Amino acid sequence: MSKKYTILIIDDLSSSVKMIESFLREYNVISAKSGVEGLLLAQEHHPDLILLDVIMPKMSGFEVCEILKSDEELKDIPVIFLTTCNRRYDIDKSFDIGAFDYITKPISGKALRAKIHAVFSILDRIKLRKIEEYDQKSEANDIFVKGMSHNFNNMFGGIIGMAQLLENLQVDEPKVKRYARMIRITSENGAKLVSQLLEFSQRSDFVFERVDIAKVLERAINFITEVNSKIEIKTLYAANRNMVIGDAEKLFHVFRNLLINANEAMGDNPELIIRTKNQVLKDVQVSKYGISPGEYLKISIQDNGYGISEEIMGKIYEPFFSTSDLSEAKGLGLAEARGIIQGHHGSIDHANRAEGGAEFNIFLPLGKPLKSALRSDSIKEALVPLGKILLVDDEDISLLFAQEMLRKSGYRVETAVNGEEALKLYKENGGEFDLVLTDIIMPVMNGIELAEGLKEFDVNVKIIFMTGHSIDLEGKNVDFVKAVMKKPFRGAEIINVINNVLNS
Repeated sequence: MSKKYTILIIDDLSSSVKMIESFLREYNVISAKSGVEGLLLAQEHHPDLILLDVIMPKMSGFEVCEILKSDEELKDIPVIFLTTCNRRYDIDKSFDIGAFDYITKPISGKALRAKIHAVFSILDRIKLRKIEEYDQKSEANDIFVKGMSHNFNNMFGGIIGMAQLLENLQVDEPKVKRYARMIRITSENGAKLVSQLLEFSQRSDFVFERVDIAKVLERAINFITEVNSKIEIKTLYAANRNMVIGDAEKLFHVFRNLLINANEAMGDNPELIIRTKNQVLKDVQVSKYGISPGEYLKISIQDNGYGISEEIMGKIYEPFFSTSDLSEAKGLGLAEARGIIQGHHGSIDHANRAEGGAEFNIFLPLGKPLKSALRSDSIKEALVPLGKILLVDDEDISLLFAQEMLRKSGYRVETAVNGEEALKLYKENGGEFDLVLTDIIMPVMNGIELAEGLKEFDVNVKIIFMTGHSIDLEGKNVDFVKAVMKKPFRGAEIINVINNVLNS
């Protein structure tokens, strides 16, 4: 068995308990001499199985079982009754109140072990089935969310691009620019919301690298002091190790939002205390946080505000929950923060401070990298000779926008609507393209297949991926791809990235 199960014996006879313990040396065994003591141990240890004597003073086994089955946290623990009685009435009653099985004394060690093994085999199969069902649902949800991401980001990218082109038109009617700006800003807000939903569901792209959390916290502190210069901030950094494997921008987003929330919750003499320390979390501790045992960096953000009321204490991580007026509430709030932290294999929790105010604790794992991700180099301003670009996208509106932006910037552009058409065009031109800018998700031949075909034909090909999809490129043979642009993007962004790649 992969897990050493815990069995609780509730029996008032010490001799009976010792005998049963001798039969069950392969398990963790705890025991109680009364029903009351047994219930307390069940609440404390949450055993995997309870062996329960029927006839005991003060509280019978039947009464104990009825209390167990009425408790939401304990009701699913299987119970096997042990008794010298073999009356039909007792057997029927045991099953009526929820027992799993019934064994009469004197107990055979071989028979007892066989019944217990059967119980745990059934539980393992149930657990495995639940995991399989969850994985199937999770896979279906992943497909749906990623597909939604791709479609919405393509749609918003096209709208934003068209609005930019309208804004840049030289027209006499001022309303055209104003309306185009409104379209662009609204679409950018929609695209941001799609990104937040992906953060919340932990399906967005993370760019993992070595991150100094002290530096990220300093950025967040500088931000909040610009918002409110009256805040007194104390930093108590006790951690010897501040480096984690994470996405610096997303972690900054979490810290900034927590400081903004704290600022809004404090009164005339605002005070923030920010602490860090290294902490080893063991099995008992991590069960509370839903993370794996190991060494963590703990970041605590404490304020002297009004605290969190009991009525909203359990709601603050719900998507779109806000204590603000609905007209002022925007985005996913703390739900997004939790999604980001969980995406780093960490945990976030909260509590009210005894001295007043609230406290948020974040645990981020220290140690081996969580994953790798293909990322673009930092965008640099550079002067480069203009060249010829092969642009590949199956979305008409995205293709038109990118084509217009590239031509306005002085590039010569050829277009294709799928990978197969692009590969044919590249070969027909003898590879006389300075760069291939391609979407990833396309019919006929996708962007990854296109990149592999181009590399086989021309080892010096330069490729930039565009994608509105949340996609993991780990394990794909595309190390030669120079950058990845996340849709939607603005015209200036794509031009800067192209310049950077061509100048490298």
